[in-house]
Order: sequence, then structure tokens, then C-alpha cells
Amino acid sequence: MANTSVEEIFLEIMMIAEGIAPLSSKTIRNDVNRALIDVSPDEARKMRRKFRKLWRKISPHMIHKGLCSNKPGKRELMCRKMNVFSHFLREAKKKTKDFLKKGNGDAR
Repeated sequence: MANTSVEEIFLEIMMIAEGIAPLSSKTIRNDVNRALIDVSPDEARKMRRKFRKLWRKISPHMIHKGLCSNKPGKRELMCRKMNVFSHFLREAKKKTKDFLKKGNGDAR
């Protein structure tokens, strides 16, 4: 149970560090605009642009195969969020594992 909370913390920190609105497994189905409601319009625009840039970096195979449209629908937008979230979740799990290993490992 403790691992989950540590993973969630790493996940949020990593997303904020990358400049995007933090997503969680509970809020991923929500509209990203709800997460950006407390942010200035200029900052929200920057966060959306960073998200799109990260998505293009994470999912180049989808872009090159023509699986993306210029005007994506709700399903495609959800898939994009899931791809970015999954990427960050994998990275957070690695960091959590390393963090717990250092904390519970040998004191060398």
C-alpha cells in the first residue's frame, strides 16, 4: 500500500516538473481543462503545448503510421492521455523501486 502512495507522489512530481497538469488514474477520464481551471490562460496554453510535445515524443509510431487525425475525437484524445500517463507511470515505478531500495537496502 505504501508503494502506491510513493508512486503517486513521484508521478505528480514528474508531471509537474515536465510542465503538464498532473493526471492520476482517477482523474484521467476527466477533461484536462478542469485541471487547468486554476491556472492563468497563458500558463494553461503552455501546459497544453507541452503535453502535445510529450505525446509526440512518446508516441512517434502512431504519428508516422497516420493513426492520428488533425481533429482528434474524444476517443483519440483519451488514448493520448493514456499513453502519456502510462509513460510517466512506468518512470514513477522505476523511481519508486530505486527509492525504496536505497531506503531499505544496505547502509553502505
